[in-house]
Amino acid sequence: MNINTMDLIHSHPGLQKIRNQGIDMKIPMIESEGLIFLIKTIKDFKATRILEIGTAIGYSAIAIHLMTNAEVWTIERNLDLFNIACSNIESLDLSPNVHALLGDAMDQDLALYGKFDVIFIDAAKAQYQRFFSKFEHLLKDSGVIITDNLSFHGIVNSPSQNLTRNQRAIARKIRAFVDWLKEIPNYNTEFYSIGDGMSLSVRKRGN
Repeated sequence: MNINTMDLIHSHPGLQKIRNQGIDMKIPMIESEGLIFLIKTIKDFKATRILEIGTAIGYSAIAIHLMTNAEVWTIERNLDLFNIACSNIESLDLSPNVHALLGDAMDQDLALYGKFDVIFIDAAKAQYQRFFSKFEHLLKDSGVIITDNLSFHGIVNSPSQNLTRNQRAIARKIRAFVDWLKEIPNYNTEFYSIGDGMSLSVRKRGN
């Protein structure tokens, strides 16, 4: 991990304000370690066009642009969160480079926005495989798909008897998604115990 990147994230007043806003509102956000991994990957792959599935209040999309100068398209289905994200993007004058889209990702045709170097999936965990399958055609050759929250706060690897039925169902779907990622032939996928658990799937050339 790049400690300078961590310092930059925590020292940026706009980012810190948005993160504090999310904490106050109890909005799930990417963990700092996961964000650093995401930013490092974007830089390593020299990515300039990013698609994010799951905006929330715009924290990660804004951080990606500020730390990498990449252009970001991010989609959110919750109107209240979308409005907050738009306000945060506009407050930092980032509207020309961070594009917030309203709607359910599964209902959207995002092909008009072109191809992307990186697709970052951080939305409804039970839908990860569907998101991956739906949007992979928008990935450039040798592009990267990153998914977050594969640990689901430790629930996936260490299930508890006290889980709700919904939590158990989500954990099962995440485990099934991880198994699926290990088998798909067109990608090389690695898994990382970073943040809340992340995967990095690199498309093989020619696929």
